[in-house]
Amino acid sequence: LGQYEQALHTLETAFESVDVVHAQQYMDAYHLAIKLDRFDKAVEYGKRAIIHSGNKHIVRTKASKDFRKSNDYSSIKDSCEYFIEQFNGRVNQHFRKQIDSLYYVDQRIIRKNHSVKGKYKINKEELPTNLFDLDSSNWSTFHKLVQELGFPSEQNVGYESYRKACILLIHNLRTPGYEKYHDEYFKYIFQGYYLPNDILLWYEQYNMNVLGQTFFTTWDKNTSEENLQRIDANRRKFCLKGMSSIELSRDGLSMVSKW
Repeated sequence: LGQYEQALHTLETAFESVDVVHAQQYMDAYHLAIKLDRFDKAVEYGKRAIIHSGNKHIVRTKASKDFRKSNDYSSIKDSCEYFIEQFNGRVNQHFRKQIDSLYYVDQRIIRKNHSVKGKYKINKEELPTNLFDLDSSNWSTFHKLVQELGFPSEQNVGYESYRKACILLIHNLRTPGYEKYHDEYFKYIFQGYYLPNDILLWYEQYNMNVLGQTFFTTWDKNTSEENLQRIDANRRKFCLKGMSSIELSRDGLSMVSKW
């Protein structure tokens, strides 16, 4: 909406009031600070984003030429390796490796995604005829890890491993027979570990394919006032933005965030 001062103030207030902040929110503050020529704040939030995400390229920007030429921007780039060391000392490296191996099986072995690389020796003779049967063994291993090591949040494993874990969650929790796990993983939303937007896809697919209804979206093209109110209540229950933030088009098939 162009209300940069207010947006940055809102984020900074939020940072002080919660225990868990995700890297994307630090990046939002980083870009806002650059827009407002608050380069000292940009450095602080860029630093936090790297330490939380483990991605030293996350602070690359084409935004302000003045910022890119500044000593502030140089100080972030020059300190990246130090920030990465802090990240590596903060997260659970064992958990990260386990998630990476499960993600490799999920993407490279089951779904033939050859863009996913990994140094894993796979004995093809031991693979099931239907490779999708591996989803259940993947889930069993993943769920046990969560019980032992906690939810694979950004705080626990970093941004990249969190994203990989989200893919594993999507491929299992959307399917029939996994309903018994839903409440357990919903609780991580309210603890701040699991971003609400990251459950939207799998829970919506579960509702539409298994229960025959929508829950968060108007993908059934029902844009009646009564249905919009129901969806709005569902979204707010799961800490998602309400329908007032959404612009609908194509009879509800397209839902674009206005803010």
